[in-house]
Amino acid sequence: RSRRELVRPSLIVNPVPGHGAMEIGDHQFYERKGDGPEKLVGKAKFAQLWVLGADGSWRLSRIMSYSHGPAGK
Repeated sequence: RSRRELVRPSLIVNPVPGHGAMEIGDHQFYERKGDGPEKLVGKAKFAQLWVLGADGSWRLSRIMSYSHGPAGK
């Protein structure tokens, strides 16, 4: 089983005028085998593009995850 977790201090949200907002940051990946303990196995960066609809609702338009690497580097 695997899990992704946001590195909270890395989160940045910027407006994209006329479109919505861009959310960028770092996340870490954890894995668990069977009933064993969870282990940090990797890290990466992400970018998400949010679109603000005419009705005021937000919709996630694009998700990018990049610069993947092992947890220790």
